[in-house]
Amino acid sequence: MRLFRWSKLWLAITLVLFGLIFPSLGQFSGVRSKVELVGPKRPARPPNCEVEIFSDSKPEKRYEVVARIDVYVRRNKVTQGRQAVYEEAVPELRKQACKVGADAVIVLRQTVSSSGEFKLLYVKAEAIHFTDDSPNRASP
Repeated sequence: MRLFRWSKLWLAITLVLFGLIFPSLGQFSGVRSKVELVGPKRPARPPNCEVEIFSDSKPEKRYEVVARIDVYVRRNKVTQGRQAVYEEAVPELRKQACKVGADAVIVLRQTVSSSGEFKLLYVKAEAIHFTDDSPNRASP
């Protein structure tokens, strides 16, 4: 009888610990984003719409900034076996750009930081709408 009580107690402690530890590991991994509307409101585009990504240069066409998008990719290298890389942020950039009705995204900055087994990638970008096809003479 005493053994039965200890096994029930041990099972209860194990379940509580698993409930506390494993959800907290999930908090440290994943892709999140923050969107701030800054320009004229545009109708949303279909999910997975075509969105051009400018990571090394700005577009030649005239445009207006519709929103600012911040994407955070956090990875626990121990539990997920991979590191936070830029390619993981691109689908989130495209998804958020479609939601705000943007035609393209200009990546402004990428920052990577590490702490122990965790790696964080931060991508700051602007979602833009092309206003016409003429060359962009002055930066907005």
